[in-house]
Amino acid sequence: MLGPALVRRLTRYEYNNTVNALLRDTTAPAQTFPPEPSTNGYDTDSTASAPSRILIDGYHGAANGLAEHVVTDLNGLLGCAPEAPGCISSFIQGFGTKAYRHTLSTTEVQNFQTFYDTQRATFDAPTSVRMLLEVFLQSPKFLYRSADGADAFDTASRLSYTLWGSMPDDALLAAARGGQLATKAQVGAEASRLMADPKAKLQLSHFQTQWLGLDVLAVAQRDAATFPEFTQEMSGFYQQEMSAFWNDVVWNGPGDVKTLLTAPYSFMNQKLAAIYGIAGVTGDTFQKVTLDPTQRMGLLTQAGLLVRMTPANRSNPVTRGKLIRTRFMCETLPDPPASVNRVEPAGEPGQTTRERFAAHEATPSCAACHALIDGIGFGFENYDAIGKWRTTENGKPIDASGQIVSDTGSIPFVGAVELANLLATNPKTGDCLAKQWFTFALGRSARPEDSCVLKDLGAVLSSQGLGVRDLVLTHATSDAFAAPGYSLP
Repeated sequence: MLGPALVRRLTRYEYNNTVNALLRDTTAPAQTFPPEPSTNGYDTDSTASAPSRILIDGYHGAANGLAEHVVTDLNGLLGCAPEAPGCISSFIQGFGTKAYRHTLSTTEVQNFQTFYDTQRATFDAPTSVRMLLEVFLQSPKFLYRSADGADAFDTASRLSYTLWGSMPDDALLAAARGGQLATKAQVGAEASRLMADPKAKLQLSHFQTQWLGLDVLAVAQRDAATFPEFTQEMSGFYQQEMSAFWNDVVWNGPGDVKTLLTAPYSFMNQKLAAIYGIAGVTGDTFQKVTLDPTQRMGLLTQAGLLVRMTPANRSNPVTRGKLIRTRFMCETLPDPPASVNRVEPAGEPGQTTRERFAAHEATPSCAACHALIDGIGFGFENYDAIGKWRTTENGKPIDASGQIVSDTGSIPFVGAVELANLLATNPKTGDCLAKQWFTFALGRSARPEDSCVLKDLGAVLSSQGLGVRDLVLTHATSDAFAAPGYSLP
């Protein structure tokens, strides 16, 4: 038995991609919609997608704006003169198939034709077409994706929105219409075709952003007097480095967990190289740079992730340790008791971060949970609040020793490089990345009944020579990708 396939509402990201593909609109109107709520860290979470009044108003405004824009070239939109016999009916069938992502029934076509004819009795052709478009763009059949996986068009939508974050193209709709998505081999062939398209690269980058919560970099702030280097421009460079590294490993390299965590290189321009203390990099163009292996390797030591794990002007072992536990180890951490003061320890003047957070160990109500978190977070103490390497804090030597605590004991380590090596050689890290993709792709958290699928997906990342792209393609032909009770032969 598998977990449920849930009805999915288009996210803001998917909405923008869809109207771009459908109407060639690049204005990203969904950015004005309220952000998606989430209970699992992803904007695809279908369990938190109930629409609000504000969102419904946003759909109405976006539909109106999009329709007004595209009808300025009415003949180009319709492909014929609106008064020509059969023009509107042909448009309804063609546009409707793309917008609804399935072939319209005779009844649907008739209903839309009747609506158009009714408006046309009062308004001119551009206004009537605009109103017709607004109906399409506010329909649940446009805004939602069905969970009925036994339908080939639903399979096509699931493929395109998982691998592209957008609607099916004409070839994928034709495959659905022609019965060419009926077997795992056929679905796999289409999945491979979609993965070869540049849109798949954008979608996997979107997954990385969601997985690691990198969108916060766009609004991250630091005290200008303490960190004059940290500007909005520099924050953009941090994001660019992480994206360039991810794309290189996933698309040009093996895409495996070990490389993601222990690669001895990254990408940076002159200004970013100055943050890393790397000489010889000049100009604004990003280039591949070899890292000092005693200080940096892979994702965990990239300045962007370090800033993402640091909410304020001082390093924070709690937020850093928590991200590693939740996003790289897939552990669910309990909320602190209501009676516990959640404010980080203030400490005394001249204390190091480690000395300040020692208060957690001394407080019985805090010690158990913070041993899980702080023990990992202390391993990042060589990096300040903007990700620069340091060996002292307040004139005292940095102690970056940490430990990974579990039910079976603890594993000591010193520094984030050693932590990265530990995670890279632990099969559970690959299992976690597979689980993260599963959660993102299916729009729900994993359930006990998904254990067999998760085991198979984790096995992909533990296989030599296989990586993220193989994980995505394997998942696309898994039973979990279809609706409950429906398996492809």
